Amino acid sequence: MGKAITLAPLRPLDTQDLSATVSDGELWTTPTTVIPRPEEMQRYIDRALAEHARGECVPYIIRLNDTGQAVGSIRTCKINRRHRRLEIGHIWLGRSFQGRRFHTEANYLLLCHVFDVGDFLRAQYLADETNAASRRAIRALGAIEEGVLRCERVMPGGRVRNTVVSSIVRDEWPTIRLCLRDRLYPESR
Repeated sequence: MGKAITLAPLRPLDTQDLSATVSDGELWTTPTTVIPRPEEMQRYIDRALAEHARGECVPYIIRLNDTGQAVGSIRTCKINRRHRRLEIGHIWLGRSFQGRRFHTEANYLLLCHVFDVGDFLRAQYLADETNAASRRAIRALGAIEEGVLRCERVMPGGRVRNTVVSSIVRDEWPTIRLCLRDRLYPESR
């Protein structure tokens, strides 16, 4: 639990809340990522929970602490325990909650779990090469852009996407943790 938000395990009962959140700004129209329409939300959650049951991901709903309102979703995925790496992805926030501290705090909470509780060596992020806002937000977390995967995927509508890979590794985490903590919780200094 953070100061403003909590990451709660995703449940089938979260369909209605996330459908309302995704409708805040019609997020499914975002051309640089894939976000479900309200009527696709149950399938989106069912797929995430099936991947979780197979040990492939851990999905969360992001809720405001003061009201319990759902503001978005985040998950760890592509979990590779042998090589101690994973990806943080499927991150989206309702339009009203973007550009505020929620993205940073959700990632901070998840990164604390990955590196301080888990035994992972690497957390990576993938972003559409053309999505300047996502790339900025990932860099602001302290992640290093490592390169571009060319023609990495075909987006809905047929556009071929190049994907920027960024990461935070265990050795960098103590410094990044302090920077993020001080930015999010300046009273804790």
